[in-house]
Amino acid sequence: MENIKLFCIPHAGGSAAMYLKLKPFLSEFIELIPVELAGRGNRFNDRFYESFDEAADDIYKFIFKRANDAKYAIFGHSMGGWLSFNICDKILKSKKPGPVHVFLSGRYPPHIKYRGEFMHQMSDEELIENIISFGGMSSIILKDKELLNYFLRIIRADYKILETHKPLVDFKFTNDITIIRGKNDSIVADIDISEWDRYTTKKCTMKEFEGGHFYIENNASLLSNFINSVLSEYL
Repeated sequence: MENIKLFCIPHAGGSAAMYLKLKPFLSEFIELIPVELAGRGNRFNDRFYESFDEAADDIYKFIFKRANDAKYAIFGHSMGGWLSFNICDKILKSKKPGPVHVFLSGRYPPHIKYRGEFMHQMSDEELIENIISFGGMSSIILKDKELLNYFLRIIRADYKILETHKPLVDFKFTNDITIIRGKNDSIVADIDISEWDRYTTKKCTMKEFEGGHFYIENNASLLSNFINSVLSEYL
């Protein structure tokens, strides 16, 4: 059976490790490839990205180093969703083989204007309070001052490139897409994600899971089984 490589791109402040919880539940035909962003995990010594386009270009190059002409899909959560969008724009312009499917998780479409304050300009206290409010910080990080400072550097750098980025609004996927959100996501409303259908020339499917913005934490098996079902159609 032919494998499908699944490239998974994390949220602002996130690392590749967040996707490892999916691995035990994914079908054998899916090769999970979590994408590590600069400045964390095994790329701790790499400088942070200076722009959103630099991040998208870095991941684009990583994907084509690992794709090796195999079928592949992309899963991006939150900031990773918009990175997926920009990466696929680069793929289309380069005329390289595109993904068989793209999963856009926890992110509203690019034409919807950001409604909050710019988080990269907040004080540490304000930033921590906001991250806690949508479930993006564990108690382990909060209790460790050194770890907290490291995390704040990462998330501030990520939010800077995200919030100063001018979103693409004229790109359309040439593959099927699935839009996913947690039912109680305070960042992404269901009315917002319903407008993603204008960004593909193919099929756009909506899916919800129990939970908030970080629904993935408590839905590893359900999400993996859903991905298995979707990608099995491309074998």
